[in-house]
Amino acid sequence: MDDKPLIVRTKAGLLPSLKFDKVIESLPRVVVDMGAVAHLVNGADLMRPGIKSIQSDFGKKQLVVILDEKYGKPIALGFTDVDSAEMRVMNKGKVIENIHYVGDELWKSFAKSS
Repeated sequence: MDDKPLIVRTKAGLLPSLKFDKVIESLPRVVVDMGAVAHLVNGADLMRPGIKSIQSDFGKKQLVVILDEKYGKPIALGFTDVDSAEMRVMNKGKVIENIHYVGDELWKSFAKSS
C-alpha cells in the first residue's frame, strides 16, 4: 500500500513488515542496548543481557518489536521465548527468536520496491 509492504510471508507465517508502522507501533516493545544491535541485524536471536527495558507486558510465543536505545527505531521482530514477567527477572539466556530484521532479505526487497 502506497509502495510500502505491509505483510510478509516467512517461515514463521504471515507477519507485519518492519515498514508497516501502524501495526509495529501497536506491538509490545523491547529496547536493546547498542551492543546488541549489530548482532540482531545480522540475524542473531536476542539474549537477555542486551535488553535495556521491557516496555510492555506480553506472553510467551508473542510477537514483539525490538527497538534500539539510541534512536528508538524498530530494528527487528521476534517471538518471545518467555513472558515479560520472567524476562524481567532473568539475567542471561535467549529470550526472543529473531524472525525479521533490518538488512535481511525481506528488508532488502522492500528497499528495491520503494
